[in-house]
Amino acid sequence: MRIEFFCGVRVLAYCCMSNHIHVLIYLEEERELTEDEVLERVNKLYRGTRLKDALQEWKSLKGEETQMKDVHGGSGFGSAFSQLLMEYKRRMFHPSEFMKTLKQDMTMSFNARRDHAGTIWEGRFYDKMSNATVKDMSAQAAYIDCNPVEPGLCRWPTEYKWCSWAAAIAGDEHARNMYRFIYEGVAENWDDVVEWHTRAIKARIGEIDDAVESGGVVDWLFGMFGVGKGKKGAKDAETDRQYLKHADKYPIPSRRELILEDGNSETAMNILALLSEGEKSCVEIADALEISSKPWLSKTYLAPLIAQGYIALTIPARPKSPLQRYKLLQKGLTLL
Repeated sequence: MRIEFFCGVRVLAYCCMSNHIHVLIYLEEERELTEDEVLERVNKLYRGTRLKDALQEWKSLKGEETQMKDVHGGSGFGSAFSQLLMEYKRRMFHPSEFMKTLKQDMTMSFNARRDHAGTIWEGRFYDKMSNATVKDMSAQAAYIDCNPVEPGLCRWPTEYKWCSWAAAIAGDEHARNMYRFIYEGVAENWDDVVEWHTRAIKARIGEIDDAVESGGVVDWLFGMFGVGKGKKGAKDAETDRQYLKHADKYPIPSRRELILEDGNSETAMNILALLSEGEKSCVEIADALEISSKPWLSKTYLAPLIAQGYIALTIPARPKSPLQRYKLLQKGLTLL
């Protein structure tokens, strides 16, 4: 909220994953701000010592400019205060400056809480412009909300507390206002918003399921063994040879054959593919698949796969051994 107000944007949806974030923002129309308006935004952006230092710099440079005007006359253009004002204004009404400020703020907060130093973001951000229509904004928001659904971290966005839709459903009024803005003109109340966005989420999950089904187990194997993601109906001879080479070795089940009460079959198959490369610990599997909760991974995927005979513990007599790893059992492949 602080960075939104300072930068002149509206955050409409967000999702924080283990190694990246997604944010949907609406840019306000750029306009010239008065000194008082800029100062109001500075007061909103900073807190504690940083706010104290920023206000002291503002007051000091403003005083110098006033004194310079009294002595020499003129408008004060080019003064240190004028440069400070321009620097603040430069950071407003632009997505890149919003993301830069957001990442800096998150890094400083994380470092202060975890006694950490340095950056926590490796790559730059990528932005994509979209039309400010209900259709486009709702689709983008649903895509963001379903980000944890795609890798199997949850079955519905409300189960993943680090996304805006979960916050909105839990009662966060600021998050609810994000979605009210998206559906402005078609939703008369919050219940209407929930109904509209539920449709958008279902449509996105349908796209995810369609992608899984169209790829199939065969195409998934192609990608995992490094011979290129095969398109259905367009496999070349080398791809066929690679598939036949590995098909009878790795226990990749069909989605209908897998029995998972809570998990996602695509994630289960990714676990099997990962173990086809060699034995892995629970931590290694979780890191590779970007799953934050190791107990959830074990309960939802590893235990069922063991029970169904697809994987096994390397030290079965000591399940909680710190040296415990998981290995793939040699079992036939069932195609879709």
